[in-house]
Amino acid sequence: MSKKITYLVALLVVLTATPLFAAGFGNSGVNNNALPIYQICSGAPEVITGTVINYGMPGNGLELKVGDSLITLYGMGPYWYWERQNVDMPEIGETVTAVVSNITTTDYKVILQLNTVNEGIQLRDPNTCQPLWRGGRAVK
Repeated sequence: MSKKITYLVALLVVLTATPLFAAGFGNSGVNNNALPIYQICSGAPEVITGTVINYGMPGNGLELKVGDSLITLYGMGPYWYWERQNVDMPEIGETVTAVVSNITTTDYKVILQLNTVNEGIQLRDPNTCQPLWRGGRAVK
């Protein structure tokens, strides 16, 4: 009887673990898109123009001075994504225009697209709101 239970437990472990390993883990870039995609943005996108005053905000974001207000934007993405797009991150003091969207679970604003005077970068898919660097460094 105990042998049957042992085999049954082993079979359950294999059957449970196999789909998880097939989906891929982490930012290895190996089939990372097999996991479900959820729409995390809500409402119509908003355009915000302001001056970059700070980097390194939680969520890999930046802080903009817009008039007398400070607005924190999230989701700048990893440095290597910017390098692969041949776009320089804006410098402190530089004016930028960001297309942002609210996140469904918080009042945070994520950056969909960021433009400076000279160049711009798309950071999230406009239809799914998923980061374009999703899948790790294998992303082109």
